[in-house]
Amino acid sequence: MDICWRHQADALGQFRYVPPFSLPVRLFVEAKFTEGKVQLSTVRNGHGVVHDINENMVTTLQGPGPSRPRPRHHYSYAVFSTAGFSRNAQEYALAHQISLVDLSMPDFAGLRELVRSAARDVHGALAALPAGEVPRPYRVRRHLCRLLLALVDEYMEYDPDADAHALPESVTEPLDRLAGVLSGRSTLGLVLAFPSAPFVLGLASEDLYAFPPVRSSAASCRP
Repeated sequence: MDICWRHQADALGQFRYVPPFSLPVRLFVEAKFTEGKVQLSTVRNGHGVVHDINENMVTTLQGPGPSRPRPRHHYSYAVFSTAGFSRNAQEYALAHQISLVDLSMPDFAGLRELVRSAARDVHGALAALPAGEVPRPYRVRRHLCRLLLALVDEYMEYDPDADAHALPESVTEPLDRLAGVLSGRSTLGLVLAFPSAPFVLGLASEDLYAFPPVRSSAASCRP
C-alpha cells in the first residue's frame, strides 16, 4: 500500500481475526525510549497517520484486466513510552482514541534495562565497524524482527537485498541475547489489558497462569 510509505512508525501489524461488523484491523506501533515524557507532537502525529490512511478510500484496483474491489482495513495507533506521557499528550490521545502504553513504572525496570543494554551494545558494535561495512538499519531491524517473530512461531519471507549476507556477529549477538532472555521467561513480563475505554493498561504479571480462565457465555437473542 503506497500511502504507508509516506508515514513513519516503528511497526505495523494486523490482527489475525476480523472483528464482527468491522474491517480487518491493523495497528501502527510507535516505541519511545526517552529520558523525558512523550509530548503532544508524537501523539498528534499518530492521529494524523491513521486519519490520513483511514480516509484514503480506493474502491477498485486498476490494471490490464477487469477492475476489482481493493481490500480495506481499519487502522489504529498505539504509542509505547518508557518515560510516560505529558498531560497534553494524554488528553489528546483520549479525545482521538490513540492508545498509550506507559512502561515507566518500576515493574518494567527489567524490561527497560534489557532493551537499553542491547541497544548500547549494538550501537557500540556498529561504531567499531569500518565505514564500508556498516549495515543499513533496515537489516539490523529485520534481524531482530525475525527473532521476535520466531518466539510466536511466525516467520519472515526471504529478502535477497537484506538476507543475502549475514550481519557481523558483534551486531547480532546483543540482539540474539535479548530475544533469548524474552523467550526464556516462564511468564510474560507485560500483559496488555483493554478496559471499556479508549486506552490500554500495561500490567506486570507475577504469575500469568494464575489468572482465572475466561469463560464465554452466549446471551439469548430474540427478534
